Parts: sequence; C-alpha cells; structure tokens
Amino acid sequence: MNVRIPGRSIAFHELDIKYSTIYKFMGYGENIPDEETLSIVDVLLKLAAKITKPMFYFQLYPCKILPDSLIVGDIHFETGELIARIMRHSEQIAIFVATTGLEYQSLAEQIYSEGDSLRSFVLDAIGNTIIEAAFDYLESELEKNLSTTKHTTRLSPGYCDWNVMEQKKLFSLLPPHICGITLNDSSLMYPIKSISGFIGVGYHVITKHYGCSICKKKDCILREQAL
Repeated sequence: MNVRIPGRSIAFHELDIKYSTIYKFMGYGENIPDEETLSIVDVLLKLAAKITKPMFYFQLYPCKILPDSLIVGDIHFETGELIARIMRHSEQIAIFVATTGLEYQSLAEQIYSEGDSLRSFVLDAIGNTIIEAAFDYLESELEKNLSTTKHTTRLSPGYCDWNVMEQKKLFSLLPPHICGITLNDSSLMYPIKSISGFIGVGYHVITKHYGCSICKKKDCILREQAL
C-alpha cells in the first residue's frame, strides 16, 4: 500500500499551543519568566497566530529493516543500529514533513534584522513550540489513516547516529518543494522551523518514545525535564 496525503495547512487554532512549552524551550524549565518577558511572549504569540500557516505532509512506503539501516521504497538509509532497532517490526515507514511556513520565517528574519535579541530568542521558542504542535497534529492525522494505530515515535536525520546529509535521500521520496520546504547544500531545511523524518508503522511495533535515555546530546535545554 502506498498512501499519499496531500500537503495541507493547519489552522493555527487547531494547534495545541501551551505557554508552559514555550517557557521550557526558553530554558525556564517549570519556572515562570518575569512580567516583562511574559508580556513579550504574549505579544509575539498573538502576532505569530495571525500570520503563521503551518503545513504538513506524510506518505507511507514499504520498508525493510536491516540490523543497522533501513530500505524505504528503493532507497537505502544508513540510519545506524539504534534507529534500526527502534524501527524493528515496522511494516511500513511514514515519511513526513511539517513546517511553520514561510510567513513565520519572514517574521523571524524581520525581528532578527531589527537587532532585538530578546524578541528573537522568544520568537525562536515560539517557533519550536509551533512545530512540535504541528507534528502532534500530523501524528493524529496519520493515526486516522492507519488500519492499526501502532506506530513508533518520529526519528529524523541528525538524531542518534543518523547523518543529517541523508535528508537528501528522504526528500527524494517526497514531491519537490513539498509544503514550500527546500534543502540547502548542508541538508538543512528552509523554512528553518521545519521537521522531517520517519515513523515506523505496524501491528507489532513498539510505541516507545524517543527520549533522553537514548540521546547523546547532553546540552539540550529540554533534557532535564525528561529525566
């Protein structure tokens, strides 16, 4: 089976945006920022809500899981042993992308050009929150299209030992410029607040979430909240 869901927009009000998540992306953990910062967060979130047009897309491909790599469609991905192990028992792989969109990117670039480092920092945290909420929405839509709701967590190029340059292979299985996303020579996505990757699908997959216990990144600001 090869299911294709056209890239589609998400109404901002459909996203589950939590202020607490924004604060965590800002490095506050469970703490609350000062009043001035709270005001900046509120103003920028309302502005982002007016202009942001998140989008997502996913497509299911047949797959073969090898000890330290995956074959998806006819493309061989050198994911490393850890990701291959997480994807074991997958009968299909959902290749996905999601993005905050070009409108949000333009807003971020405008504020950065004004030299306001605090507002840029806050907007970056808001963008991270939006893209996480967009993925949650994508995941719920994926589940609606599956005969089984069992699937793995998402795993992206750059995670664990999966080289980010394999992003080019991943995008070769997607329509050109899907959701307005492009790759640069370093395989980084534009708009910057975009995500892509694999989700394993099958009756016997283990729905274990990717977490700090298997991640080697020690300086992540979100690391402590998951420990």
